[in-house]
Amino acid sequence: MMKRKPLFYAYCLLTMATIVAAVILGRRVPWSTQKDVYSVLLQVSAIVFGVMGAWIAILYPRGLSQIFRKTGEVSEQTERVRKLLSAMKWATVIVVVALLMHLLAPLAKGLPLAVQWKEWLRAAGMALSVFMVAAQIWTLILSLLPVDQAEEDLERHVQNADSRSRRTSRAKAEDVDDADAK
Repeated sequence: MMKRKPLFYAYCLLTMATIVAAVILGRRVPWSTQKDVYSVLLQVSAIVFGVMGAWIAILYPRGLSQIFRKTGEVSEQTERVRKLLSAMKWATVIVVVALLMHLLAPLAKGLPLAVQWKEWLRAAGMALSVFMVAAQIWTLILSLLPVDQAEEDLERHVQNADSRSRRTSRAKAEDVDDADAK
């Protein structure tokens, strides 16, 4: 399994650099263009939310029931559910912010102060959209956790089966050797 923390830190640095670029260059990006980004974020987040819910319900029903029963019992499934719930929270935040941007941006166009600060509001909108795209990508990566964990479980199962098979083969060979010795 590869180290995830260095990748996460590199991703964060790349995100910060992109946000800075969005602030610098975003002043020239009109709302009509930014609106498309927020629309896509809204749609993808809704899909991610649904996929995460399905992953949890189908793959980890025991872990989910442990959380809601509050037994205090923490299993590997409970921990996996916790990670997926984190991604669902991010997807929910992205949906809320995208909806608010769709509502507030057109309203802000009519405010005299917003007209005066139009370029900086565009830059802020672009920076926010870059951050949200980065967060969305992270939730998509988190949505792959069950697949990664299933691969690890499968590999462990195969190794255990191979180990049992070798032990059985050795035991049979020893029985044959014992029979030949008699």
